[in-house]
Order: sequence, then structure tokens, then C-alpha cells
Amino acid sequence: MPGMTFTLSSHPFGNSGMHVYLAVGILIVAAISLLMLSYLTNQPSNGASSESNNPFRSVKTRSPANRRIRFISLSFGSLWLIDGFLQLRNAMPTQFVSSIIKPAFALAPAPIQFLSHIAIQLWTLDPVKADIGAAYLQLTVGLGMMFLNRGPAWRIIVKLSIIWSLVIFVFGNGFGIFYKGASFATGAPSAILIYLFASIEILKLEKEQSVSKSTKRIGRFLGAFIFFGSLLGTIPTESFWKADGYYQMIKEMAISRQPELISILLNGGASLVNETGQYVNASLVIAGVAVAVALYFYPTKRSTLIAAVLITTTTWIFVQDFGVFSATGTDSNSGSATLVLTLSLLSNSGPTLRGKLRHRDHDYAIAMVSEGESALLL
Repeated sequence: MPGMTFTLSSHPFGNSGMHVYLAVGILIVAAISLLMLSYLTNQPSNGASSESNNPFRSVKTRSPANRRIRFISLSFGSLWLIDGFLQLRNAMPTQFVSSIIKPAFALAPAPIQFLSHIAIQLWTLDPVKADIGAAYLQLTVGLGMMFLNRGPAWRIIVKLSIIWSLVIFVFGNGFGIFYKGASFATGAPSAILIYLFASIEILKLEKEQSVSKSTKRIGRFLGAFIFFGSLLGTIPTESFWKADGYYQMIKEMAISRQPELISILLNGGASLVNETGQYVNASLVIAGVAVAVALYFYPTKRSTLIAAVLITTTTWIFVQDFGVFSATGTDSNSGSATLVLTLSLLSNSGPTLRGKLRHRDHDYAIAMVSEGESALLL
């Protein structure tokens, strides 16, 4: 992902204290905006209780569809919050263009390059205000998806997340595949594409209330995402087939400012893949394609979900470095988003313990009835 290894020591937002005040202030403004939106869109029905009309009270339900909606909304809301705070990093106003936009469009064909010029011109009009505006939008979306009750205001926020995801995907990520080193292991074809799908999916699921259809859609999306990202890793120009391809990448991330324990972990991983880059890449491509196919056709199997979690976690830690430790890292990369969407499938991945117990009790009841009928016949 562009910008993962960039470091900077200057402070465009001022000292640490002023930076904290800025972040808290934007968060408060976002919360006030949500409160205003909630009351402007609130349409209480006659006889409804004040509790049911509370826009910030969670709806308690045991419906599988509603549980999945709640899980995805909470999870991606928290990711939007993290992204909003990361957007306020000191390096973002001055280095967003050189470290994010330009690398994202580095290998883009000429007809697409004009999009990068539009993004650069808009950002450079006033980088600080542009960065604060982007952070405000992301914090508002995050708070709304996490804390708003499902209703008109919540749907507006989810739709805003769809629009903003498209803007980021096109103008900020350059469609997520035109940077050097693009592959599923490094986050391609862009984490924001998963955010986009997740928002569309919870709106769709809320309308139709069918977990089985939702599971198929999520499995097919994740399968296509991982499959396409894995194929990107086979392109020779991406340098993954070099013996030291992954080694150099991981070593550069290990020297970024981050907890020492993670640097030690990355250095250990780099030593394991030194001079074996071509074999590591082949293994990742084969494993990625296998997991993608399994997700596409068998999204409810536990073995599929375990394999997806393993490959996603491994690449998120050792190749993406969690996506947050670079000075210009604006999100936790696609690893976290892929994990969240994969975990959302657990609600339909096989019989739960409660379901097994109910099934056992049902069989026991039938057996007792049959035994009683036999006794009567005797």
C-alpha cells in the first residue's frame, strides 16, 4: 500500500496538545452533526414510547439478519473511526499527495492519470482544511454506524459511507491496483472497496432479511477480492518473484516507528523469507486462489473460514504491518476489513451449540412420543 514506509517528524497541526484538542473538537462536531441529523429525520409514530424513539439506543433482537447487520455496522464503524483519527496524522496535509496519491496512480494508464491531477489540485488548494474535512467525514460515518439506531439517520450515514468510499477508491487509491507492489498480500485491490461492499450489503440485508443470500454475496465478494488480488501478485513487474522481494519490503517496514515487539516480529519474518521470495510468492498465490475459490463456493464451511482467517492474518501482520504505523498510513489496510467481513460469516457457518441442543431435544421428544405410542398399542 502506498505510504507504508514513509516517516516524518514535522507537525503541521501544532504540538501534541493542540493535536489532541483538534481531534477531540472534530469528534464533538461529528457527534453534534449526528444528533442534529437524528432529530431532523426522526418520525415517531403515534403511541410509540420514548425509549423506542431514542436514536442512540441499540435495537435488541435475536434475528440472525439483524445480528449480522449490527456486527458489520459496529465493526466497520470502528474502522471508520480509526481511519478518521489516522487522517489527522501530522504528515497527512503535506505528504498526502507525494506519498499516497502519486504512488497510487504510478502505473495507471494515461486515460486514468487525469483523475490524479484532479485529486492533487483539490487537495493542494488548502491541504490542512482538506485533511480536516476528510477526517470529519470519516469520524461522522464511524460514530453514526456504531451508535445510531437503525432508522432514517442511520441509513443516511451508511449511504454517505458508500459515496465517500467511492471517492476514496477513485481519487485516493487510484482504483487500488496501479501502485508498484500491488497484490492481495499488500492490500490490493484496496481496503476501501471492502468498506464499500459492507455498507451496500447491510442496506441490502436490512431490506430482505435473508442471511443465506447475504452469505452467498459476502462469500462471492471475498472470493473475487482475494482471487483478483492474488493474481496481481503473479505479474513480473511487481517484483514479488525476486529472491529478496518480500525481504526488502518487510525490512523497510520494520524500521518504521512502531512498538519494538512488532519490529522484532517483522525482522524475524524477514529473516525467514530472505532469498526465498519466489517460493513465498508462489505459496501465497496458490493459497490465496484456493481460499478464494473456497469462499466463493463454500462460504459456510468452518474449514474455509479458518483458512481465510489464517492467510489474511498472516499477510496483515507480516506484509502490511497492520497498516497503521507509517506516518501516512490512513487505514489499517485490507487485512482488518477482510477479517471483519470473514468473521461476519460465522453466524451462518454451521449449526451452533444452541442449535445442536435444540436438535437433540427435538429428537428426544420425537423418541418419547414414539415410545408412548408403542406402549398404547401394547
